[in-house]
Order: sequence, then C-alpha cells, then structure tokens
Amino acid sequence: MRAMVYGGRTKHIIAYPIAGGTIINFVGFYTVSGAYESLTPYPGKWMRDVSVERIKKCYEGFEEEVQGLVQCIRTATARRIHILGDVPNYAVDRAAILGDAAHAMETNFGASAGQAMEARLERNGTRVTLNPFLLQDAYYLGRLLAHPLTTLDGADGTTDVATALKIYEHTRLDFSNTIVHNARAVGQTYDFDNAMGPPPDFLARLRKGEDREAKEWLEKWRGNLNKLWAFQWDTEAIDRDWATTEELLKKAAGGQ
Repeated sequence: MRAMVYGGRTKHIIAYPIAGGTIINFVGFYTVSGAYESLTPYPGKWMRDVSVERIKKCYEGFEEEVQGLVQCIRTATARRIHILGDVPNYAVDRAAILGDAAHAMETNFGASAGQAMEARLERNGTRVTLNPFLLQDAYYLGRLLAHPLTTLDGADGTTDVATALKIYEHTRLDFSNTIVHNARAVGQTYDFDNAMGPPPDFLARLRKGEDREAKEWLEKWRGNLNKLWAFQWDTEAIDRDWATTEELLKKAAGGQ
C-alpha cells in the first residue's frame, strides 16, 4: 500500500505503511463544526480510547478500500488537535520561543514540531535532508546564536543576543504563521470545505470520463493542494533564506 488521503465532507483519512509495510498507520480526522471559530480551549480530556464501532460508523459511506482498512482496526484513540492563532512575536529581550509554543497547527502537513528541527548529513559531498520540512526554527536560531558576530552584550563590533533573536523572529514569524493558516486550508480541502466541494454525483460522472465539469473540478482541487504544499519542494529555500538572515546579522553588527 502507498500513502493515501481519502477525502469526505467534514472528515478525511490519511493512511500509510510503517514498520517495513507490516503495519498501516490509519489517521482519521473529523472536523467538529464551530470548534475552530469558537477560539476556546477544549474542556474534556485531550486523548481517550474510543470503540472501533464508533470509528466504523464515522466513516460509513467511504469507498470499499476504506471499509477494508477500518475492518483491520483493533484499538483506537481519539485525540483533540490544539492550534494557535497568529503569534505576534517570537522573541522578547533574551527569551525566544520555537516549535509548538510558536506555531501549534493542525497536523495536515505533519509540520508543527518539524518546523522546529532539521538534521542534515554530508555524505560523499551529497547533502541528505533527514527532515523533509524546510525552514526550521532551530536551524536559524542555532546558527544565529553560534555565529561569531553574536555575543552576549554586543561588544567590539558584534551584535547582542536580544538583537540576534529579533533577527530570528524576522526570518521565521511570517512564514510560520502562513504555514499555520495553510495547514488548516489543507484540511479544509481534504474535507471538501472552503468552497472546494465536488459537483453532484462527482465520482459517477468522473468515471464516465466524459464530464468536463467533474474533470475541471478535480484539476482545481489538485492544483489548490499543490500550491499549499509547494513550500515543501523548495529545496534551495533554507540556504537562500539563511544568506538573507546572515546579512541582517552583519548589518546589525555594524556592516561587517
């Protein structure tokens, strides 16, 4: 089995093989109407066991392939997803935030914790990216704080830690806030929300192969998702943005 996304109104499923293909990770999403707009903390337990029957009922009406996956479920856990709105700043004086403290988001990119970390290897001159999510908090934060132009108090033609942290904020804040919004938009697209619902009898019409409206909708839906995921494929972004970030640090240190 390859990784799959199964879309449906107010709910969708992400399924993919793990453990060498011996286990299928089944992640089902159900959107509670009005929960996002309420901007209130969830009052109950954030995680609890649920019956397999409840999972089966939730995804009734999905295609036969999904029904086959559901029949394989032995135990299930329900988890509430908590997110942040736009954070106004990441750094104040010598204190900074990163990761979920800065940009907790819906898990449709799998990118919230991933936005905070990146690991790379150099192997025979070839760069290998271990974490696919680019533009990570720790990458910039670590390089800024370890840079020879950053010192505790900014003496002798260097910049101080507080200024370095503001440069980190400048690099990360708007981008990460955008990813938070886009992660929600991806989920809405999977759920056929945000004006992305299919035309009536979409699948039947598409299978006939002659319905122009159904084909046009599918291309629009696919194109919308591609745009939302596009930041993942920009493999040069991390080096390009670090060069810009380092220039800001040099200017803050007096133009060295």
